[in-house]
This record gives sequence, structure tokens and C-alpha cells, in this order.
Amino acid sequence: MARGATFIFLQGFLASGLGVLYVWFLLHTKEISGQILFTELDMGLLTMLSFLLSLASTLGILALRSASVRFLAHYLAEGKRDKARSVVTRVLQVSLVTSLVIIVGLLIFAGEISHIFASPVTILILLPFCSALSIFYTQAQGFLQGLQKLGELAAVSTLYSVIRYSIAVVLVYAGFGVLGIVISWLATLILICLISLTVTFRSLKPSKHAHDLKPLLVF
Repeated sequence: MARGATFIFLQGFLASGLGVLYVWFLLHTKEISGQILFTELDMGLLTMLSFLLSLASTLGILALRSASVRFLAHYLAEGKRDKARSVVTRVLQVSLVTSLVIIVGLLIFAGEISHIFASPVTILILLPFCSALSIFYTQAQGFLQGLQKLGELAAVSTLYSVIRYSIAVVLVYAGFGVLGIVISWLATLILICLISLTVTFRSLKPSKHAHDLKPLLVF
């Protein structure tokens, strides 16, 4: 447990360092490449998109990540694997529903949001899918934490930061601007969701029977 906590600490430290370098790169593209690849207007747009992504993901999670951590740890400690599996099933079911709602909602208002934020519609079309994948990634983090797989959680989180920032830097340098960053979100989330859920299912496959939702929401 202590070793896993150390991994989490190191992962957080590394992610923060990479984040600082990433922002520095965006603010100094002219000095690096000899031309302005990312303007202050782009930075403002990126901030708004990040806010929308965070907001949609937070609403879609419904605090079920914390429930996963608590209930999985509790049931596994008592040897009730079937109950733990049912928690995974219910959380994934709810996440699928909330993801679909968010995708449809954001796509319906993509034009209006694009006009408000002066953003290309293409970016707003990709954002809903990023939000949906972000929900599943966050839930998968809860599964890994509840399973006490802190080393794997730290590794997946580190991989997420490294891949996302690397793809973003390459695409911004190639002239894709904010669109390149949104593409990096989407590509990285697809890969990381597959990895984190695969790790989860190897230890605890979903059950055919879903856990009662109410205890997970009001614990």
C-alpha cells in the first residue's frame, strides 16, 4: 500500500512537471519554431474548451468514482467478488447513459457554442466524444483504486500525460493549433480507456447483474 502511494505521488509530480513544460511550449512557439503557432486567442479558446470538458465529465461521473473505490474495496475485503463485479457493471451502465446524454447535448448545441467561443465547429464536434471517454477513464481510475492496484493506476496516469502532451506538441508544431490539442485528447483517451479497462477486467470482470444504484449515489 505504501509503495502504491509512492507511485501515485511520483506520478502526480511527473504530471505536474510535464504540464508546466507543455504550457511553456504553447506560450513560446515563436521562439522555438520561428513562427507563432499558438496565439493568445488560441490559449483563451483552449481554456474554454478545457472548462467544458471538465464540466461535462464531472457531471457525467455523478460521483460514482468515489463509490467505486469504497464499495469495491469493501466487498473484496469481505470476499464478495460477485458484489464487487456488480458495482463495476452498474457504474459502466450509468456512465454509458450519461455519456450518450452529453454527446447528444453537446452536438445539438455545437453550433451555438462554436459561435459563442469563436471556435471551429469541427472542434466542438470532437469535444463531446472527448467528454464521454473522459467519463469512462475516470471511472476506470476508480476501479483500479478500489482494487488497490495503485501501481497500475500510477502507470496508466503517467502514460496518459506523456502521450497526450506528446501528441499535442507534435500537432501544434505541425500547425494544427487548438484542433491538434483536441485531437490529442481524443486519441489519448481512446487508448488509455482501453488499457485501464483491460487491466480492470483482468482482475474483476463485470457481472451480469448490476448493483443497486441508490447506495452508490448516496453512500
